[in-house]
Amino acid sequence: MKQNKSYYKALPTINGYEWVGYWDNFHQFQKGNNRTGFMACAALEEDISNGNLVIMLEKDLTRV
Repeated sequence: MKQNKSYYKALPTINGYEWVGYWDNFHQFQKGNNRTGFMACAALEEDISNGNLVIMLEKDLTRV
């Protein structure tokens, strides 16, 4: 991670996705709940900095 955890926690919610953590060199985003189920997205640091993250989350895409 290039930034502090508080930076990523403060990222805006996009298409219902929120940042939940960083592991295996990917930032993890998640949306949903126990009743409706969950969707997950794994993104690279570069996706956040170059704007690809917005496109990925709007289209429910992931790196893995």
